[in-house]
Amino acid sequence: MWYYLINIIIIAGLAFFYYQRAPAKFYWIFLPLKLAAGFGLGIVYTYYYASGDTFVFFEQAKALANLAYDDLPGLINFLYTSDPEIINIGYTWTPNLVFVKLTSVFCLITGNSYWLISLYFSFFCFAALWNLYLLLTQYFADNPLAIAIGLFLIPSFAFWSSGLSKESAAVGCIAFIISSYIKALFLQGKVTWQELIMASVALILLWKLKYFYAGVLLVSLITGSVMLYFQKKYALTGILKIGLLAGSIFLGLLVLASFTHPNFYITSILDVIVQNHDELVLKSEDFVRFYQLDPTFSSVALNVPLACFSGLFSPLIWQVHSEAAVATGFENLILFACSIWAILKFRVPKENKKLILMIIALLYIIVLAALLALSTPNFGTLMRFKVAFLPFLYILVLYNNKLVRRLSNQLFD
Repeated sequence: MWYYLINIIIIAGLAFFYYQRAPAKFYWIFLPLKLAAGFGLGIVYTYYYASGDTFVFFEQAKALANLAYDDLPGLINFLYTSDPEIINIGYTWTPNLVFVKLTSVFCLITGNSYWLISLYFSFFCFAALWNLYLLLTQYFADNPLAIAIGLFLIPSFAFWSSGLSKESAAVGCIAFIISSYIKALFLQGKVTWQELIMASVALILLWKLKYFYAGVLLVSLITGSVMLYFQKKYALTGILKIGLLAGSIFLGLLVLASFTHPNFYITSILDVIVQNHDELVLKSEDFVRFYQLDPTFSSVALNVPLACFSGLFSPLIWQVHSEAAVATGFENLILFACSIWAILKFRVPKENKKLILMIIALLYIIVLAALLALSTPNFGTLMRFKVAFLPFLYILVLYNNKLVRRLSNQLFD
């Protein structure tokens, strides 16, 4: 019991400290929602799915943490070397190993409490999102509600990016990285050495946990940096010119990246995508049905339009066949309708730097959506993995929405 008391006091202290450091409206509404979503994830896996990665990770982390009581030097050695002769936790794949090691540290802190660890992971993700929220509302001060909705109030995103999961850790890392990037390049603020260290650690952890998230994010951020250089040097104007140049730089960087490591070669990536696709299809009932997908450039290119649409909006409500997925289908239908409205009512920002930020966000969203849909066509898995870009898609879609702007003026005045 004293583990619960001490850790709850620590989390409450962190929450109050963070609020004093960066106070803003609705903090004490958004934080409980995030923490509750983490509990919701554990409850759903306990009573609905009966099993899942969240509990498998926890049990393996608990076994690793228990090693500390019998062989502390062995634990330290394993954390560094992953030597299976010290302890076999059932994983050899690096992302899972890294996440189990990370979770084992919290097992030691919490006395092997799944629910306390869930609180810590949810709070970490919230802290990163809150920091990003404060920066984005400075740069897009005319519609803070759109940012709040995207980062805190979308049910599927709040649920899948909370609790003891790789997604909550990955989303937190993404938010910390983007926060430092926006602060340095778009708000032209001074990034402290603490923030720089945190962003660097976040990038390393993201690469270890979800390297495809990290790869697309890095290409997007480098594209934005090059675009800002060109904007400063040549004073670029016009959405068509800026969009085509950004897209060309993005694709060029992707091609260059494919030569940096054998695993990134186009043929290797296509093989991995199709292999993952085929394995998931065999285990799935509801999934994206591509046309004769095989590991060739022509086949993948033929299926990219459907992959983009599915990655962004699937499953829609008529594609689901279980009661549990109806809410997700309805949410995606609303997102699709809002996206059509946003395209029809789109207004080009007067500030070119703001346009560049929106374009690189869109490139990140579309490319990641297509890759995820092709490699993980199962609707449930796809919905979980989409958390890497989902809040940014909602922000883009809702930013110029008149109803959201009207509500934003009323709530944030």
